Amino acid sequence: MLFPPSPTRFLPLGFKSSTLSAYSNLRKKMVVCFPSTPKRLAMTVGCFVSAAALFGFGAHLSYVNVAPQQARTKARNEFVRERLKQKYGSK
Repeated sequence: MLFPPSPTRFLPLGFKSSTLSAYSNLRKKMVVCFPSTPKRLAMTVGCFVSAAALFGFGAHLSYVNVAPQQARTKARNEFVRERLKQKYGSK
């Protein structure tokens, strides 16, 4: 039967078990991490909205530039085909 490793196994040398129990008690008291004040909540919402706006702007620029990119790719492909036909002849 396999047992989970002892929690003290991975602790640095000189670490006291009383500190471990205090750490365990501290971990039990921690709940969910969330903004604790209205100001922090507003900052979180503001950062999220800013990031969403930047993402949307990038998506818009990508959508606007699709047609010119496709036209350049098509022109480059036709140029390469013509060069290959000149060099090797049409098959």
